[in-house]
Amino acid sequence: PGDSKPTVEIDLAITGNGQVILCEAKSADVLAAKARDEQRDVGKLITGCQALTANALCLATGQASWSARTRSAVQAACDSAGVRTLWLEGLGPDEHPVTAPGNK
Repeated sequence: PGDSKPTVEIDLAITGNGQVILCEAKSADVLAAKARDEQRDVGKLITGCQALTANALCLATGQASWSARTRSAVQAACDSAGVRTLWLEGLGPDEHPVTAPGNK
């Protein structure tokens, strides 16, 4: 019905070579501030992976690394669901931004 809420929100989905990769991006090093909320969010991401038959879940952060709590929760859930994990870290602002030719 029109009043139902989405199960999960995905930041990016990539498909190619028969693979489906779902991506979640955060500026923080955790999915949620509280462990309970993070477990809920991890469950939603796994539900999304299962619904779209994703082969992998990619987690990207602007921080230097993901927190140990987040890595543990995501890895355990992905291992249980048979979904490969991809970790992208340190994607924050660069001290030396790249500029295109002609731009200063």
